Amino acid sequence: MLLNSDTIEKWGIFEIELKAKTEFDNPFTQGELAAKFVIGGKSVNVFGFYDGDNIWRIRFMPQEEGEYSFLISSNMPEFTGQTGSFTCMPPSEGNHGPVRVYKKYHFAYDDGEPFFVLGTSCYAWTTRSDEMRKQTLESLSQYAFTKLRFGFFPKRLQGLPNIDITYDPPILPYEGERGHLDLQRFNPVYFRRFEEDVRALLNMGIEADIMLFHFYDFGFWGINPGLTAEEDLLYVRYMAARLSAFRNIWWCISNEYDLLLTPLSEREHIIEAVSNQKDWDAIGKQLKAADPYNHLISIHNFTVGRVAGYDWLSHTSFQNGNTYSLVLESKRRYGKPAIADEYGYEGNIFGNAWGDRTPEEETLRHMQAIMAGGYASHGESYIVGGNKRDIFWAYGGKMVGKSAAKLSYFRHIIESCPFTDMDPEIPMMHESGGLCLAKGSDVFLMFFRYPDKRGGFNFFTTDMRKNYEMTLYDLWNCVELEKRIVSKGFVEVYMPDWAVIKLEAI
Repeated sequence: MLLNSDTIEKWGIFEIELKAKTEFDNPFTQGELAAKFVIGGKSVNVFGFYDGDNIWRIRFMPQEEGEYSFLISSNMPEFTGQTGSFTCMPPSEGNHGPVRVYKKYHFAYDDGEPFFVLGTSCYAWTTRSDEMRKQTLESLSQYAFTKLRFGFFPKRLQGLPNIDITYDPPILPYEGERGHLDLQRFNPVYFRRFEEDVRALLNMGIEADIMLFHFYDFGFWGINPGLTAEEDLLYVRYMAARLSAFRNIWWCISNEYDLLLTPLSEREHIIEAVSNQKDWDAIGKQLKAADPYNHLISIHNFTVGRVAGYDWLSHTSFQNGNTYSLVLESKRRYGKPAIADEYGYEGNIFGNAWGDRTPEEETLRHMQAIMAGGYASHGESYIVGGNKRDIFWAYGGKMVGKSAAKLSYFRHIIESCPFTDMDPEIPMMHESGGLCLAKGSDVFLMFFRYPDKRGGFNFFTTDMRKNYEMTLYDLWNCVELEKRIVSKGFVEVYMPDWAVIKLEAI
């Protein structure tokens, strides 16, 4: 038995490596390994996993400081009954733990530090070259994104003009050859490479929102529609065993789950393929049971506005261009945080409404989701220099759009506000003509796309019985224009076309 350390920080990863003598025809389906971790009379059960070359691993994320002991159980006699211990130390700077639901509609780290979702999407970046993956991480850092949506399986998109999303990675997640994969035998090399990228995001403070399933295989690799219901659950259990000890994990059961609810023969606008009918409720419940740390779980839709309401969901994830209305409706209907994880991509994939949004459209839709008291994920799909393959939305690389900088700047503004205590303020919106968030009468945040240029702005005065410090921002040019003290009544302020105003009671 090899331990990665005898001390580990809170919310770090404690790992046990075991070398097996017992041999199986298929260790992924026949081997059993688990450990019980105990601290102060409380225990957590964790499943282990096979990592190839007769190596088995157990990963554990301690959530309390102090002395832990553990006991291993297995159907491999050389492992059963082994024990050990380690010390959990305080978390290092910047380690706030996993993200949780907070105050019903928001998010915070385990230590209570508020978490603001500034997401983007890059579906198959982990399958590309080391250089491309490095460029992706640099782009995420440049624009201060806090969450990245991406898939585990490779992605292939066919039947659409102007783009070439057909990259066939040199290694695949299962043993065998393309089209003839053994879907009960995982390829640990693929998983280890994927984990490198999850760990890189962790080190950057970025949440990894991993989409476990997607529709975009079209039989090319044979993963979908090849997986049976039994193999779905085997895969989910294995992913939970390998990855749930990473504190930055978010689970998205599927990208566009409802494409796998209706046979494709009934969808004339999508290329013909054989569709596997997934039992999403069974998959979600299996993942919930296999993850001992209760990471956030969502499922993402294809049909516009078709938001799922499974009991195991921690938050809703939807695609819809009408972000303001659907955030409000999703919060009202489900009583959970709402994320507009797809509302169209800034880009130049012309002829596809999802991939040719202007920078202005992208920024506006994102802002509307936030001003409804929700969150959103940006996206970029530019063809650069005729390169129809290396598009950020699919494969990552370098961002070239304009909206990311605006959203990064707005993150700076919103994090200076008590966002988790703010609600959409309809009366202020009616009087001002903009969108408004408010914490009582103490803090107001207002957004104006095309403000009234007649020389003034009339604040709604009913509850504003205080003096306020007003800060005026030009969102498009990412600059602060003015800061002064104002009181209730008519306030003259000349605003740019993308104006944000913050009012803080003094």
